[in-house]
Amino acid sequence: MRELTTLTFKRVTRTMLLSIFVLVTGMYSALLSQCPTIQFVDLRGTPGFPQTDDLNVCGAPDTLSILMFTDAPGDVQGFEF
Repeated sequence: MRELTTLTFKRVTRTMLLSIFVLVTGMYSALLSQCPTIQFVDLRGTPGFPQTDDLNVCGAPDTLSILMFTDAPGDVQGFEF
């Protein structure tokens, strides 16, 4: 009888661990699917866009052309540019 109880406990433990693993994996994939993909395209050398001449930290301001886009509709939360 004791061996049967031990085997039952092991099966229940394995089943619970497997269930927890499946649940956590599903929750992780659901969280990842909520994050939008943000892409950056460098427009240096592209005709029609301003070009960078001299980029200095303490010098005169210059222009850097970058296209930033996402395939998600609406605002991207938690992102500062």
